Amino acid sequence: MLEQFVEDCLLWEGPYTGAGEEDSFICFNGGECVYRELCNCSRFNASGPRCQTVYNTGAERDHICRTWGQYNFETFDGLYYYFPGKSTYALVRHTELDEQSFSIQVNNDPECHSSPYSCRRSISLFFSGDEQIKMSSEVTYKGFGVQLPYIIGNLHIQKLAGYFLVRHQYAFTLAWDGMSAMYIKMTPEYLGKTHGLCGNNNAILQDDLETSYGKLTDDVTEFVESWQENPPQGTPSWDKSLLNEPPCLTQSHESLQRAYTLCNILLQPPFKRCHEYVSPLPFMASCTNDLCMSAVDNATWCRALTEYARACAQAGKPLHGWRMRFQQCVIACVEPLTYNECINCCPVSCHQQSQCIGSELPCIDGCYCPDGLIYENGLCVKPMDCPCDYHGSFLEMGSVVYEECNNCTCIGGKWICTNLTCPAECSVSGDIHFKTFDGRKYTFQATCQYILAKSRTSGAFTISLQNAPCGQNQDGSCIQSVSLILKQDPKRQVTLTHSGDVLVYDQYKINLPYADATRVNLSGRSTPTPYR
Repeated sequence: MLEQFVEDCLLWEGPYTGAGEEDSFICFNGGECVYRELCNCSRFNASGPRCQTVYNTGAERDHICRTWGQYNFETFDGLYYYFPGKSTYALVRHTELDEQSFSIQVNNDPECHSSPYSCRRSISLFFSGDEQIKMSSEVTYKGFGVQLPYIIGNLHIQKLAGYFLVRHQYAFTLAWDGMSAMYIKMTPEYLGKTHGLCGNNNAILQDDLETSYGKLTDDVTEFVESWQENPPQGTPSWDKSLLNEPPCLTQSHESLQRAYTLCNILLQPPFKRCHEYVSPLPFMASCTNDLCMSAVDNATWCRALTEYARACAQAGKPLHGWRMRFQQCVIACVEPLTYNECINCCPVSCHQQSQCIGSELPCIDGCYCPDGLIYENGLCVKPMDCPCDYHGSFLEMGSVVYEECNNCTCIGGKWICTNLTCPAECSVSGDIHFKTFDGRKYTFQATCQYILAKSRTSGAFTISLQNAPCGQNQDGSCIQSVSLILKQDPKRQVTLTHSGDVLVYDQYKINLPYADATRVNLSGRSTPTPYR
């Protein structure tokens, strides 16, 4: 019996190759071979003949597709799998003819041979009729770096607490940590309308491994390879012969048991209080896979624990303070920032807040301002100390600016202004050049009588302009007179003529100064101007 077990199953030192067999049957995700082509998958409750997938059966699945540590993936519907591919793959592809097509791709590092968290990785976004948007440690569009925040069509890209946040107004929100981890959430309208490594987003776990050619499979390699894209130009080749080998294949029994022990921490407090909402089993499997890939170092172990904590926060159950239980996982932030497990992806801002959308991720983790303070230009400020936008420049709290006859004071990010009625001036110069009360300038040449200004409803005043032909050929237009009528009463009419005379009732010439119900002043050599 023992000899049969050895012949048909995996030795810890490596796969056993029997006579007439090309490969031994090996198990993934903590599975143990018990007979030919039969794995015991009970350790992490994995599924498939080789334990290649693990279901996340938490009561509050967040419908977020996530990938982290280069080789770990979980679909929208909660199916975890490990795949050591080093090419470019379609995570999400949408190709409906009646809507805008798009593709979200992950570019894995073909030269990754150490801890999966230290390898270079990047994300590419493609939209129909547009060029690539690429994110690594920076964002490029059409091959050029862009300054954030940045808007491209329906896409808004910003940086928050170390993450790149990408919001598509109608389709998805994406968070990329700039190194290895990405999280995608679709709007409800895209239920069942996506394909790729993130699955079909239809709330059914069992049909997520559908290839690009429509075949449902339980072979993760066949599934992922079908979604391989053309890698970026100049990408080096890599050895695909190890795709079917589990990451723990070459580990000694002692090393593997140590990895299991470290990852079993996820079964204990403080993580235990999240088990009801997010299953720890997929993350224990990914933790084991990561440690086998990186010689069980503390940094990788902390990242593995971090992924479970992030999943809990994204399900609305943040594990605040969990890092304090494991000092090697504590993250020090530059003052005055503090580490926060759940930063709102649409945080309160000193400036106009971008509209949160239906696919909004609940929160992200990272260094941010303490509760009650707002992040502003590298500082943490109280809401009342927010600066104010003044024609594209930001002025500090208490600044005063003047708008016509009113003054405005910056208080809490808003301009608080006095509400005085300001005087305005309409002018006519050079006979044909006009400027309105609101500053609009225009030229007009004609010979007739025109109303320059009048009260809108009361008839309190009317100011009219009389033009007449002038010039050598009488082809010009000159002002002959300006008249003011009060209360629509001809007896209260004052006319200023081009020659400098002042007439009342449009017929009696008077000498200045003159006063009755209306007073008219004439100073210097200017054109006379009536006022009340």
